[in-house]
Amino acid sequence: MPTKSITPATSADFDDFTQDYPEYGSSFLITELSQEQFVETCKTDEWTEQRLIKIYKEAYYLQEQFSLLWATIKDSVASPYYRSGLFGNVSDSFIDKVQDIPNYPKLFESLD
Repeated sequence: MPTKSITPATSADFDDFTQDYPEYGSSFLITELSQEQFVETCKTDEWTEQRLIKIYKEAYYLQEQFSLLWATIKDSVASPYYRSGLFGNVSDSFIDKVQDIPNYPKLFESLD
């Protein structure tokens, strides 16, 4: 049986959701729960299972994208190899700021 494609949630969906559920104000807080737990916790007449699945999937996607972006910047631009290469055309002030970013667990441990 083919599965139905779910249209991604929009920023308006997130705005509406966070007004009703301020305790889930970020993608990291939403994805702390499994999709099933999230749906069961937040399901109401207004927030149907399908709407909540859209919110969860978009939050999960945003979390993955942010993690990849953070890792790319932290591991490449701030690496000593990048800085010493002739192609390294990023300003020193930006590199200094990136090197001051704590590692991922230290940055997000409070969300666990």
